[in-house]
Amino acid sequence: MREFRTGLVGCGLFGESHLSALQAVPGVTVAAVFDLDVARASSLAAKYRIPVVARSLEGLLNAGVDVVHVATPEHCHREPVVAALQAGKDVLVEKPFATSLEHCEVMTEAAQASGRALMVGHLLRFDPRYAVLREETAAGRIGRIVAMSAKRGRMRGGFQMYERTHPALCNCVHDIDILLSLDRSPVVRVRGFEQKIHSTVNPDWVMGVLEFASGAIGRVETNWLLPDAAGIGLDDGLQITGELGSMSLSMQPAGLSVWSEQGYSAPDAGYETRMYGAAHGALLNELLYFYRCLASGQPITAITLEEATNTMRTALALVESAQSGRDVELQSWSPVR
Repeated sequence: MREFRTGLVGCGLFGESHLSALQAVPGVTVAAVFDLDVARASSLAAKYRIPVVARSLEGLLNAGVDVVHVATPEHCHREPVVAALQAGKDVLVEKPFATSLEHCEVMTEAAQASGRALMVGHLLRFDPRYAVLREETAAGRIGRIVAMSAKRGRMRGGFQMYERTHPALCNCVHDIDILLSLDRSPVVRVRGFEQKIHSTVNPDWVMGVLEFASGAIGRVETNWLLPDAAGIGLDDGLQITGELGSMSLSMQPAGLSVWSEQGYSAPDAGYETRMYGAAHGALLNELLYFYRCLASGQPITAITLEEATNTMRTALALVESAQSGRDVELQSWSPVR
């Protein structure tokens, strides 16, 4: 079995999720971490017994790593991704791919020039619940897609940490990517809407309507409006209507719930469930797939850079439409293999 020495750039909450999930990936040793917050990086290094806390990106790349995970804030992906690729490392970068098409293109060109693997971590591609719907749709179970609707609800208190980025770019990209994987035709027109209910910087409610070249209509909605006291961390769902039938996925009402003196809660049991000292679920599935491709030399096809770029192209059009109050027609589309 091939062994990998991995480095992590970005030691925030999801950076730690990567470290937790990597505990369950055979053949992978996390050799170094780097974050501008040295105290945070040092704390995680101690917790996960990682030998090197790099004091710079260059230091991490020179720490004998083969693979780099980039889990920096959304707008800070380009520099570490390009530097790692140019240093001959394979790279897994968290979604969204970037917050501009220019950065998507620069990273794609760097991957092509280096010949190294670059994968964007679109988690829902590896969630069995969404995967079943995708497989059933691809098999023609409900015929031609007529309409799709996806939603993503989060607790109000969590938005303080993520308000730095427009929810269309940070949250809606999950559902946009899934809709694009279901209906493989280009998006030709987008209409976006947004409101600031409790927020002041970026909107905490966003909705987009996507018109596909196939004639299908997609709808995505993200909100950070769930009351914290309700105990519902995830209110996600997907509905697909076809000419021969329909399919539906909903995480509420939850199949798993906890009633305690602290109130009601519906814990996540699908995305990154902690079990036996590691994060499992969709995140672990994603990492297992990535390292399996690296070990076998097989190309990464579960999510391509072209697909990740089209997701960002659509999300950026949603933001433009919401802020301008008009439809936005997409003039270009990356060919999907």
